[in-house]
Amino acid sequence: MTLVYRAVVAPGSPSELHGGVREEFAAWLKNQALTLDLPLSGTVESGNAELTVAEASDSEVSALRIVLSEEQAAGRLVTTVTAASAGSVSWIWVDVERLANDPYARLPEVGVPGIAPALLNRWVSKSGSTTLATGPTPVDALGVGDLLHQLTDPERLAPLIVMSRDRYASPEMAMDRADLIQDRVVGLANVFVLNADATTALADVLGPELQVTGGAVRTYMGGLTIPDRNPKRHGQIAGSLVAGQTAAAANRIQRQVTQHAVSQRPPQLYRERIASLPGFPRHLNKGQDDELIVELIALEAERDQLVGQVAGLRDEVEYSALQLDETEAELDSAQARVRYLESRLRAAGDRSAHLPTPATAVPESADSCADAIGQARQYLDNLDIGDTDFFAGQLDTHVKSSSWGKKAWRAFRAMQDYADLKTTVGFDGDFLAYCEQSPSALTMIPEGWVALRESESTDNNPKYRGARTFPVPEEVHEDESVYMCAHIKLEAGGRPAPRIHFFDDTAGTGFIYVGYFGEHLPNDQTN
Repeated sequence: MTLVYRAVVAPGSPSELHGGVREEFAAWLKNQALTLDLPLSGTVESGNAELTVAEASDSEVSALRIVLSEEQAAGRLVTTVTAASAGSVSWIWVDVERLANDPYARLPEVGVPGIAPALLNRWVSKSGSTTLATGPTPVDALGVGDLLHQLTDPERLAPLIVMSRDRYASPEMAMDRADLIQDRVVGLANVFVLNADATTALADVLGPELQVTGGAVRTYMGGLTIPDRNPKRHGQIAGSLVAGQTAAAANRIQRQVTQHAVSQRPPQLYRERIASLPGFPRHLNKGQDDELIVELIALEAERDQLVGQVAGLRDEVEYSALQLDETEAELDSAQARVRYLESRLRAAGDRSAHLPTPATAVPESADSCADAIGQARQYLDNLDIGDTDFFAGQLDTHVKSSSWGKKAWRAFRAMQDYADLKTTVGFDGDFLAYCEQSPSALTMIPEGWVALRESESTDNNPKYRGARTFPVPEEVHEDESVYMCAHIKLEAGGRPAPRIHFFDDTAGTGFIYVGYFGEHLPNDQTN
């Protein structure tokens, strides 16, 4: 059996726990149109479904377990609800397991069992310090403080999913997207939706590595600190994907959160006391084999260690998948735009729609990071590239250097077009605004690549600030150097996480000065 869902929550009213769980489970069975009546104890069957109820207790603890086993076309699906209390302590534990008939067949996604939101709606329930919700929570500027408190609470266990609102989405549209995500993670995580003011306020505190803007969604795992030593574990999905493929984005978030949920161990009270009580289905009675129970608990501990070891690799795979999704979505959008413009040309009788794309004087791509630097110096007259060849060359020792070189060249060309637009027609805005507005027929990069400032801890640390201070001509600054906090993120997480640091002086000399192109410079998260 494969565990595909696990929620462990602490409800608020232990005195009515068993009766309430029975009522909600019976109502859920009826909603599923299963002709099964919940027995006081024992097993009943109907068609392809089997239902087992058991209670057990001693002088200090009492427990109830209800197990629904359904034979489906793809295999067996087993939903188990366990409720237990010991004095003032109580919890409910919901598991869903699946056994495939064909282990090689593609199995349908298993979502949140309907009993989970029913139980959460009956009792105010917590996972760690987090009160779990069944719907998304809107957040305005006044609510940012409470959200930050929840995000950084060291007692938090449940992931918190935070969505920003892109400029094209109405508040109702944003809440609809959040509803879809929340439905996939009920009992496992909470979803929050920021308005524009809240997005800015939260970004000011979290900094560029942890912020969530432009319609993106970020999943903040437990143990968050600001700055965070491993920001990539708080995975983000780009706003373009959330807007264009909301269901796919929700499924991806569900998989990430579920992987975290199923790796948690059962409650300590269960492992130490209830697991050995007689009468629980699919668990040995105390008199049958205590040694196997002890072995089971030891194997669970070993599994937890293995889960921790592979967590880093899983994060890398998940991050790569997100990058691929973002790239494919961007490509689909560009191809759709090309098809639209070609159709307009054909409708206007313009034969150029059928002609091949002519070669341009400026290269369309770069093969490496060093190539991107060399081409920028040769072809882009609005850029001044500093002495960063050594650092760019170091990036070319990595297997992903070709990809970084192509991204860097695109970023340099976007800077060139932005600077030209600013100095010729007087574009009113900075480089980020240029990328957000996406002027027609000009090169731009995704706005999520652009950060115009660093975190407060980096700004105020002389060591980190010095690492980001680079030479410029005297006419730019009398010290012949400036702090270049603005940067391009060619890769959001991991190492070496290439960065391009620049200073925008288009309002003065008309140039953009690139001081550094290399691996992520030191900060609190790298040192």
